[in-house]
Amino acid sequence: MPDVYRRLLDDHTPAANGCGRCRACTVPGTGSPGAVWPCSMHQLAVLARKIHDRPLRGRAE
Repeated sequence: MPDVYRRLLDDHTPAANGCGRCRACTVPGTGSPGAVWPCSMHQLAVLARKIHDRPLRGRAE
């Protein structure tokens, strides 16, 4: 499911105003960036990309 981690990486980016917050992780009801960037969703998506990109070893074809 590479499309999932790619979409998360596209959405969870630093806010344009340079406040050091994630643009997708907002404060409820305000739309203001809330979570410090890189947020946990961004970090999980990076980990998923690393797992997806590594070569498979020992798998019977």
